[in-house]
Amino acid sequence: MNNIIKIIKKMIKLLVTLIVLILISFCVYSHISINILHNDYVNIFGYTYFVVATGSMSGKIEVDDIIIVKIDKNVKQNDIITYKDKNGKLITHRVIEEINNNQLTTKGDANDIADTPIKVDQIVGKVVAIKRPIYFFKIFASLLIIYVFYLMIDTNKTFIKFLLNKEKVPDELFKSNSKYNELSTGMTIVIPVDEINNMNNNYNKDNNKNSILIFNDDYSEEIINYILNLLRLENKDNDKIRINKPWLNKYQYIYELTLLLKNNNIEKFIDKINNPNFEEIFDYDLDSIGINEEVKNSIYEMPLYVLLKILVYTILYNDLEMFDAIYKILKYKIVMDKNELNNNIDYDYLDNLLTFMKKVSNKYDKKHVFNLEKIDKKYI
Repeated sequence: MNNIIKIIKKMIKLLVTLIVLILISFCVYSHISINILHNDYVNIFGYTYFVVATGSMSGKIEVDDIIIVKIDKNVKQNDIITYKDKNGKLITHRVIEEINNNQLTTKGDANDIADTPIKVDQIVGKVVAIKRPIYFFKIFASLLIIYVFYLMIDTNKTFIKFLLNKEKVPDELFKSNSKYNELSTGMTIVIPVDEINNMNNNYNKDNNKNSILIFNDDYSEEIINYILNLLRLENKDNDKIRINKPWLNKYQYIYELTLLLKNNNIEKFIDKINNPNFEEIFDYDLDSIGINEEVKNSIYEMPLYVLLKILVYTILYNDLEMFDAIYKILKYKIVMDKNELNNNIDYDYLDNLLTFMKKVSNKYDKKHVFNLEKIDKKYI
């Protein structure tokens, strides 16, 4: 389904781009031909067009009709042609008499008398199509509808979120020409993977309010467990987790975000989200790390504290792409739900998350590099 949607979007984008380019080219060419080169009409691949000004062909061609004329002097009796009279005025009438001695006679269907005979070299061409103005209005309206639809599915994410309820988090968030190049330098803290797994399992078994994995609804718990399983799978060949300088920065960053949210410092929280102290990565396939559209949108619907909680576990499991994916969804959620942030805060759960992060720090930080107390003091 995702591939079909992507193909449709690409086709619409290509169609819109092609139409816009054709219209621009047509307008530029027409302007140059008429106003700069002072031609009587434009020549577009052997065809031209005119707007009818009189009712001399009424019954067949009405005033304001648009006629498409094939530029060709090879005409015969009963053809409707456009020609220039001796004064250079363009006339569109029907041929009533075959060419004789390089001349032919025309007459308007609504006129009582024939025109003065004309020479072949006065002929512009033969009318091949007659279109009412409403025809072009319908074409324009159809193109406008396609263009508006394209804008909606490609740029207006609010429309997608609230009306279509599809692809709430656009794939474009994960695509860029930027390259990730973060060096793993500095102090490293080693944590056994089994201990993290046991810590998580113990919290799962705990049903009191201090549990780190207590949720407001079962659906969120299902998704968080799905993600935790992906993280375990990612690290199945590693027996130790290494929190080096880049991961430590992320850990402190998430701790500070959680603290800001708990203190209801929304403005600072948003600023911090928009200006991370790490470089985001791009150009990776979400499906390859286990996040399809359904999971992506489910993550988007989660409360902020749950997203922050997932980010903590991505750090503990050293899953860089998963961290980046969850972070981008969080960042996008902040943009889309900016006015609803105050309704998306659960202070008890935020406090539980802070407590959990401190427990990890106290248990494994023998080198005293986490320094979460310094962050606490910053906001006291």
